[in-house]
Amino acid sequence: MAELGQDIRRLTNLAYPKAPQDVKETLAMEQFVDALMNSKMRLKIKHPDL
Repeated sequence: MAELGQDIRRLTNLAYPKAPQDVKETLAMEQFVDALMNSKMRLKIKHPDL
């Protein structure tokens, strides 16, 4: 998972080089969660109060 996160961060920086860092972090986090194969894990990360 660490490698997935690094790849997504790298690609986000390449795709949006002029975007503010907080925007890039938000985009990267959304893509990371969407890339997770386990739907239960994805749901828990998106909605931790469930």
